[in-house]
Amino acid sequence: TVGRGSLGNVGSLELWADLDARTIKAVIDGGDGWRKHTATLTLKLSREWVEWAAIDGKLLGQESFAQFIEDHLSTIASPDGARLLDICQTLQAHTSVQFKQQTILANGQRQFRCEETVEAKAGQKGDLTIPDELTLLLRPFQGSQPVPVTARFRYQVREGALSMGIKLAEPDKALEDAFAGVVADIQAQVPVRVNHGRG
Repeated sequence: TVGRGSLGNVGSLELWADLDARTIKAVIDGGDGWRKHTATLTLKLSREWVEWAAIDGKLLGQESFAQFIEDHLSTIASPDGARLLDICQTLQAHTSVQFKQQTILANGQRQFRCEETVEAKAGQKGDLTIPDELTLLLRPFQGSQPVPVTARFRYQVREGALSMGIKLAEPDKALEDAFAGVVADIQAQVPVRVNHGRG
């Protein structure tokens, strides 16, 4: 075991980082010891991470989504939160369908091709640019540092009703990176190597 004997009479300290369980376990009497004395740090997801993850990939009604944005302004890095809220509250969209082509096939049948167009504008005068992406600053874990997370902005018109939502880009990678950051912080403060796995 790396670091064996470095703590004198306490035995051999082992540290194990388990990404799947989001835990870091210290085995105080590891190595050739009894392995009976352990301490485990369990990382809990932050409130804001859980709340953004809950709407990931879902479309909400305009009023519900605008309320969500208003409740989470402090976690939005760009575009400006107040501007985004204005966009969400004033976004108007409508769908139009146009028949573009008529073809007479060899057997006499006619074929139509139609194009569906969604026109959208935001702002009292329709002068606000609707963003393709948002940058969120979220703490993946309670007590961890905020990290930038990209979210794609989505909206849809169906049967005259406008829905809006977001799709987080690689949320699992953001969690992995945040966990790796916590492990690195611990590694810098202990005399043994942090192993990966359940231990």
